[in-house]
Amino acid sequence: MTRKIDNADVEISAEFKLSPEGKQFLERLEKIDGTHKVPAIELFSPDFMKTHSSFPDFEAMVKASGFEEQILDDFSKVLVGEWDDYISKNTKFSDWEEMKNTAAEEWTIKELTL
Repeated sequence: MTRKIDNADVEISAEFKLSPEGKQFLERLEKIDGTHKVPAIELFSPDFMKTHSSFPDFEAMVKASGFEEQILDDFSKVLVGEWDDYISKNTKFSDWEEMKNTAAEEWTIKELTL
């Protein structure tokens, strides 16, 4: 009678060493771990804006919005519903939250790319 090997019964020891690229990736991952304040111009880069809107950059979108003064003074003064409407009409996003989240995801990927 032949005994069948169950994968759960077999353990193999191995030594794993990170390549220089792997170490660099971990360093980048540690660098971006946590909460960050990223300048809007960096978060909503020209590439991001060209991909997701008809604007060449974030500044052009803000200027065209009519909310420029409130945004520069205190972004929290902008009426959320009106800003969401502007975002949904002028970008590929349904609202500001979706735009920020997508920008954060793309920024994170860019920061992790070697």
